[in-house]
Amino acid sequence: MLPGTHQRRGYQEGPASLVKNKLQEIKSVYQNKIPRHLIVKIHTLVPPPHTHTHTHTHTHTHTHTLYLSATNFGNIFTAFRTYVLNLVSFFYNWTQLSDLLKFSKHQIYCFWQKNIFLCLNHKIINIILYFFFHFLLCFYE
Repeated sequence: MLPGTHQRRGYQEGPASLVKNKLQEIKSVYQNKIPRHLIVKIHTLVPPPHTHTHTHTHTHTHTHTLYLSATNFGNIFTAFRTYVLNLVSFFYNWTQLSDLLKFSKHQIYCFWQKNIFLCLNHKIINIILYFFFHFLLCFYE
């Protein structure tokens, strides 16, 4: 089958794939600014957002399409907030990161207190933006 002609889960390739491509493009910009080992480390320690939103015991595997249903649409921002809080607590608890990114414990504390733009250096902002676009892409999986 030719690329771009297939259908997935009843959705025709079209505007959604254009959005997805754009998001991937932007995500890769930030991805290129972050050391690869750091991305891998964070992905390992901070689970992707869909693992926080449900506790079903069904035998089938759940996918990111959970977010595409209308009833769950209102929960997107809550889920993203949870995801960001997980990232925040990850930064806060992982002291090695302060050595790695060369910022002080005070800056981590400021970050924890949500004064993000007052004390975050570019490296952390890049990481947050990378994960923001990573999160958005979950809707297109």
